[in-house]
Amino acid sequence: MKEWWLNLSLKEKQTVLAGSVLVGIFLIYAVIWSPITNAVASLRDNIHNNQVLLSWMQETDKRIQSLEKNQQHTTVHSTVSLLSHIQTELDKTDFAKNAAPLQEAENDSIQLHLKNVNFDHLIQWLTKVSQQQDLIITEMSVKSDETSAIVDADIKLAGA
Repeated sequence: MKEWWLNLSLKEKQTVLAGSVLVGIFLIYAVIWSPITNAVASLRDNIHNNQVLLSWMQETDKRIQSLEKNQQHTTVHSTVSLLSHIQTELDKTDFAKNAAPLQEAENDSIQLHLKNVNFDHLIQWLTKVSQQQDLIITEMSVKSDETSAIVDADIKLAGA
């Protein structure tokens, strides 16, 4: 290699040196500078995205807290109004005569006992009432004879 270098003319040596400097600068850029700037840009994007996410989470947290406060204030009267509404809706059905009186159960829920009711009508009514009052069925026990769609049901409803 040394012999090759010594055999080059001055102009060729200058060209090789200039090319070597350019290749060195390109390697420094490609191996060191470019990955660092890309990583910094990526981190800046992550920071921006996380800031947007944080502001959304803070707004949502405020909404959740206000909804929880509103729910705590309305829960006191909700069981009585819920009991009244379910009784009113139950009275509109053809199986109201087959229902035992509604009872308030633990944890702000209502217990409903039905005997000899059509299963399809019961499910339609439960769907309607649960959607109107935002209720969930926490417990349900259904017993039927195998020959018809007439069932006995024990249902516990609670506010969602």
